[in-house]
Parts: sequence; C-alpha cells; structure tokens
Amino acid sequence: GTEQLQLGYLVQVNGTAYQVALDLSDRFVSAHPEAFTGKQMDQNHYNIPFSFKPDAHRILIVGAGTGNNAAAALRHGVEEVDCAEIDPEIYALGRKLHPEQPYNSPRVRMIVNDARAYFKQANGPYDLIWFGWLDAHTLGSSYNNMRLDHYVYTVESFREARKLLATNGVLIVNFAAQRTWITDRLFNVLRQAFGHDPLVYSEDLVMEKVGWIPTVTFVIGEHEVTPAVIQNVALRAYVSSAQLHPPGTSRPTTDDWPYLYLKQAEIPKLHLIVSALILVAALAVGRRMLGMKGRSDWHFFALGVAFLLLEVQTVSRATLLFGMTWIVNAIVISAVLVMILLSNLVAWRWPRLPQGTMVTGLAITVALLALVPLDWFNTLTGATKLIAASAFLTAPVFFAGLIFIQSFAVCPDKARALGSNLIGALVGGLLESLSFVTGIRSLVVLVGLFYWIAIRCRPAAVRR
Repeated sequence: GTEQLQLGYLVQVNGTAYQVALDLSDRFVSAHPEAFTGKQMDQNHYNIPFSFKPDAHRILIVGAGTGNNAAAALRHGVEEVDCAEIDPEIYALGRKLHPEQPYNSPRVRMIVNDARAYFKQANGPYDLIWFGWLDAHTLGSSYNNMRLDHYVYTVESFREARKLLATNGVLIVNFAAQRTWITDRLFNVLRQAFGHDPLVYSEDLVMEKVGWIPTVTFVIGEHEVTPAVIQNVALRAYVSSAQLHPPGTSRPTTDDWPYLYLKQAEIPKLHLIVSALILVAALAVGRRMLGMKGRSDWHFFALGVAFLLLEVQTVSRATLLFGMTWIVNAIVISAVLVMILLSNLVAWRWPRLPQGTMVTGLAITVALLALVPLDWFNTLTGATKLIAASAFLTAPVFFAGLIFIQSFAVCPDKARALGSNLIGALVGGLLESLSFVTGIRSLVVLVGLFYWIAIRCRPAAVRR
C-alpha cells in the first residue's frame, strides 16, 4: 500500500482527540505540497494572526499547548515568545514531540501557569497577545459549567490582557464556538473590555483524526481592526468573506458571573432535577442513616449550610487571585482545614471564651468578605499573598468553628445535631446553583443569612 505521510502527533485524553502537534515548517510544506492542497499557507489558521501584526517583536501566547502557536511565531521572525500553558504534561509532550521543536528555541520562554494568574505577573508590553484554544472547548452546554477555563473569558480578564498590550498591539482570540450565542457573547465581552467592536471571522478547520472544528477568531486592539490592515490582497479577501457581524446582545461573562456555556442567567434543568432527587433522598433516609430522632436541629443545620456555601465561594474567588490549578485548590481547602484546627485549639485553650466575641468575629469577617475587593491582595506577591488571601477568605470558618464546638459540647442529642449539620452541608452545596442566576458574590449574603439563623437558634445552654 501507499506509505502514509506523518504530519505530526495527535494528543488524546481518555480516547478523545485533544490536540495536534503539526509540522508546518517551510521545509516540510515545500517537500510535501500534496498534503496542503485546497488552501494557501498564508490562509492557514496559525499564519493568519501575523498578517494583522507583521512587525511583532514580542508576543504572549496563552494556552500554548503542544507548541503550534509558538512554532508559527518563530517562523514569522518573532524575537521573544512568552508561552503560558497550565498543564506541565502537555508542555512536556510538546517539548519532546513537536516536529518543529519550538519549545527548545532560545527565543521561547515557557511559563507553566494558569493564564489569568500569569496576567498579574507578566511584564508587558506585548505586540501581540494570542489566546489559543484554552482548555477543552467542549459542547458549549450548560452541563459543562465546571469553570475550568471560564475566568479566562471574562470582561475583567481581557482588561488585564489589554494592559499588557503595546500602544499598537493586537489581541487575538481563537475559540471553537459551537453555538452562535457563544460567538455573540465573546464579541460582547471584548467590546466591553476595549470599548469598541472586534473583528470577527470564522474558519472551518478540518484536521485528520480530529475532525471538523468550527473556529471563530476575534481580533482587537486599542484601535478598531478591519481586514483593510492585511497587505496580502488574496488573504484580505478571504478574511472579508469569512467576516461575521454578531449583534453583541448576549450577557457578557464577568468574574462574578463566569458561566461561559450558560446561555442566560438561569439554573439549568438538569441541576434542578438532580438537586431535587438528592434532597428527597437525603430527607428520606437521613434520619435513619444519621441517627436523627424527632425534628431537625436548626442551629447545626444552618451552620452546615453556611459552611458549604462559604467553602464553594472561597474556592471560586481564590481562582481570581491564583489561577485555576489543582495545587491552588488544594491550598485553599487546606486553609479551611487549618482554620478548623485553630478553632479546636483555641476552644481547648480557652473553653469559656465569650459567645459575644465569637459572634462579633464571625459578623466582621463575613462583612469583610462582602465588602473588601480581592484586587487588594494583588499588591502582594508569593507566599505573603497566598497566606494573607487564604486567611482572609477562610477567617469566618475559624469563628464558626468556635461556635460549633461550644454548641456541640452542651447539646443533649449529639446524633441529631451532627445529622442536621451534615444535611445542612448537603443543602448548602445544592444552593450553590443559585449563583447561576445571582452571581458568585451573592453567596456571601446567603452565608451571612444562614449564620444569622444559626446564632438565633443557638442551644439554650449556650445562650445562658
């Protein structure tokens, strides 16, 4: 049979095509023109961005993947290429296997970090900032609201990127938008971030073993960008023919409402159905399984609700400071556990600590969460920032822990108290879905409300 030509490498995750590392070098393309028929190479997805900024000397690539974007930058003579990639294994595969070996070039500097976190550390200016295909870009469905990459595609994120652009710099966003309203949303997000409309055009990429990728590209700068800036006449005509004109009416994603794949502010039906089933099951078996007798203990129930709501919004808000990585999440959750241990230590050392002190501390720390902007912590760096921000976000857990310990010590029916607390935690986890409608910051108000209920329902012995 005919020997197959290897164009590069395919990266699969759990059997699903995830990325490709392509050889688009001039040498390879010239040697195998039959593999690149049907489209001029200047119309290639990885080459077009440099027609908008042909004199780019320093660029930033976020979502650098296995190296296709970096390889394109090197082919176009870019002198400094900063690459941000969140996954060290993807970077390692690109460094080892990419046919053009871009990550071994002295002109390329690799940063293994979350894109949003790197914006806070980067030193501009950049002539070009290029958003590759960050994360999975899966079906564009509300079922995919895991927020893995959502904070990269918010108004605040693009404003941070804008600050890193040179005076005549250009920002380019590639996105596999499989819903027209997602294209419209990103159009509106960029409009909000820059104050004018981006240039939008579509590309239908077909990659072997990956399939059809409906890619939309957004181009924007300090000044409005049009196809007229492209010097190549044929390429200018190609982009013009593919140009889109979204209305920009979709709700823009923000740091408070980062739900990229949620068409509008509503709780998806699947979340409602699953939440109802979980709640019914918990109520049906909770009393028997958790040893509860009689009515629930509303004091411990409210403490459980508030604790889970607080933990959820803490992890979400910490993402804005440190990025979306598993290490950061582990540190934040560890901070919650440290606060719980500290409350046990203080309760052991000072068992008669006045209730007024605990309640006042809880009220103050919850109020500060609602009122103090997290941007203040961006003035700090390194371990100082991590410790200070983690302590600030989890401080209410310390005071709530003291209240729990003192109440549990005098509670006559500890099985009922613990069961109520666990069911409350379950309800708190379910109530997190309200942020789909109200935004994440509003969860702090719910936290305060349930802590207020908990204080009102304290055991009689504690009140005395």
